[in-house]
Amino acid sequence: MRRRVLVFVLALIAVLVGYYFLAFSPQSDRIKQATTAADTAEAQVQKLKIELARREELQARAPQLREQAKTLDDAMPNDPQLAQFILQVQDSANVSGIEWLSVSPTPPAAGAAGFQVVALTMSIEGGYFQVQDFLVRLETLSRAVKVDVLTLTPATTSTQGRGSPKLGAALTMKLFVAAPPPPPAAPPPAPAA
Repeated sequence: MRRRVLVFVLALIAVLVGYYFLAFSPQSDRIKQATTAADTAEAQVQKLKIELARREELQARAPQLREQAKTLDDAMPNDPQLAQFILQVQDSANVSGIEWLSVSPTPPAAGAAGFQVVALTMSIEGGYFQVQDFLVRLETLSRAVKVDVLTLTPATTSTQGRGSPKLGAALTMKLFVAAPPPPPAAPPPAPAA
């Protein structure tokens, strides 16, 4: 009888060990793999939710961002657009009542932080308040302009006793232009066959 019990216990242990290795252990590994896959998928879902929220926020701000981009494009166009700038300055000079004598631009030169600079010298004549009005109008143009030097001198033309004396003004200024984008990178060479 003892032998039967011992054989039964050994058979039971063998069945349990067989069950563990044949059924439970593989299922346990599959459960671990499924848990890992679920955790990875959950992390991906969280990343996608964050990305979606960021895109929705950008989409909501799109009109404002477009307006800012247009303002920046007006202030710093991709090319010098000197003719348009000269027309704007001529309009400001006409409204201010000054005489615009000359303008001398230079070709665009490399500036810092991705933009180019066009240096300009300009000569104008007018009364003090006319010159001041012109400078204010120059500052309020949609174009980014920086007046570096302003030199005032008595005008060479005579007022012949009429009105206030005229001033000559020499301005040295800078226009800013967005630098052209870099050329696209050349495609990598094809591997040798």
